Amino acid sequence: MISTFIKKIQAAYDAALMPLCEQFGLPKTSVDILLFLANNPEKQTAKDICRFRNLKPGTVSLHVDRLVRDGYLIRGAAADDRRICPLICTSKAHDVTEKGQRRQNLFAEELTRGLSAADIELMRKCFGTVNENLDRIGRSDK
Repeated sequence: MISTFIKKIQAAYDAALMPLCEQFGLPKTSVDILLFLANNPEKQTAKDICRFRNLKPGTVSLHVDRLVRDGYLIRGAAADDRRICPLICTSKAHDVTEKGQRRQNLFAEELTRGLSAADIELMRKCFGTVNENLDRIGRSDK
């Protein structure tokens, strides 16, 4: 039941972002990468994208290369470790990320339509506990 529910949420989210992908001529994964970087400024590396978006390194590399080539991203340099390559959204990415964040917010509103503020707060609390459990389970596998 849970896996079906998660797949249904993912399919609805993908559908909500598809017009944006079509507007900018970008694959969904490229849009996901730009939104991840815009929404998580403390997580700037391809390694972060792989870890938190559950994407394979080869997939991230392919999309990052295209985003750099097309002017949406630049590769920076970390002052303290030359092996770390922060990914920085350019001004060209701003329109994509701004419209994408609006779509994300509308999706969240639609997802919680009909729920009271108390219901939403309880849901946040439950998801927080589930998230902690997932972190614990993930650590126990190592």
